[in-house]
Amino acid sequence: MKRMLRNAMRLTVMTVLWPVLASAQFSGVMPGLSASSFSIRQGVDTEVLAASATVEFTVTVANTGSGAASPGTATVRLSPDLIGTPTGTAPFTSQGAFDAVQGTWDIGILQPGAEAVLVLPAQVVVNPLQPCAFSLAELWPYGQGTNAPSQQAFAVLRAPGVAACADLVVGTASARPRGFPFCDGTVSIFLPLVNRGPDTAREVFVSIDQDPDTLPGLVFRDARCTHFGEPTCLLSTLAPGVATSLLLESAPFKNKNKRAELVLTVTASSADYELEPGQESASTALTIGKFESCEEFDYLGNTSYPSGCFIATAAWGSALDPHVG
Repeated sequence: MKRMLRNAMRLTVMTVLWPVLASAQFSGVMPGLSASSFSIRQGVDTEVLAASATVEFTVTVANTGSGAASPGTATVRLSPDLIGTPTGTAPFTSQGAFDAVQGTWDIGILQPGAEAVLVLPAQVVVNPLQPCAFSLAELWPYGQGTNAPSQQAFAVLRAPGVAACADLVVGTASARPRGFPFCDGTVSIFLPLVNRGPDTAREVFVSIDQDPDTLPGLVFRDARCTHFGEPTCLLSTLAPGVATSLLLESAPFKNKNKRAELVLTVTASSADYELEPGQESASTALTIGKFESCEEFDYLGNTSYPSGCFIATAAWGSALDPHVG
């Protein structure tokens, strides 16, 4: 029994971490960011997208901590439908300096409970109109960088008749193999997915493709999927700003003497408009190590008799069950 548990602990597990997604666009804290003493929010004076209209975005950074400190740098990025500081306008800051060319705001020191405000004029320059336009404000407490954590706040303009604007982003998948006796095993796949907002995405459809077709019977085993037990998943809704992970599982197969390799491509879509198309699909290279088998007990030199360990496991379903001694 102890030998089997040692084998189980030696199972090769490959986990690819989901990196912090660049240019994230939901209000709140990205996964992995520790508790911060600052917050950021953004509003706009009108949410109606109209040709040539001028709007004002208001970005507010607050010190919610107990001591005076600098929140670092805030950045503001406009969608291609908009230009900042049109002719005859200028940005306003209650403190610090805003670089309109770089879109960076160096805020300076904030006292506990204090807020700093940036007002940024912008103009709609695309005609015909796109369904959605946006301003993304990000706060970088630990400095900017491709994989640096940030806090984000969206402000969105919607064209007449557009009910919702969402932004689906697929993260990097991770694989977790689980071995059974006689070299059989299954592989669980975890698929990170987030709607970076600002509205709830409806009828989110997720599909998978593996190249080569390495993992047999790979289907969704997630209770939130309408298509449970199938190679596609339909989520009725996906709230903004909430990162989730969908579960896939393969059928049992043998993988004794080799490493299984594949590229898994995940694609998501919804019934709503995408703010920034192009991030709803991601491909991940996965390597699954060989499965370790439960060694048979050599009973009087006859290896055809399964060990008591295997019999107990078969009876209770798991070697980790309290009934298995």
